[in-house]
Amino acid sequence: MTELHVVASTIDRIHIEYHCPACKNTHRHGSMGSTRNRVESRGSHCTVAKHDVGIHITDATARPRSDGKPS
Repeated sequence: MTELHVVASTIDRIHIEYHCPACKNTHRHGSMGSTRNRVESRGSHCTVAKHDVGIHITDATARPRSDGKPS
């Protein structure tokens, strides 16, 4: 199975979200309680193209502010 690489759009201690280039929707996966930069491998939730996903959590990924409001 081909692996697609994406940059996460948002992350918090519960979820990672990214925009799927295949179906143009946002997909959500568990974040394992961490918001640090890393690459996570997940199976796709996409109904258009089945693939594994390398989700890159980078400095460009939005995180909640310390007061809990979105950044």
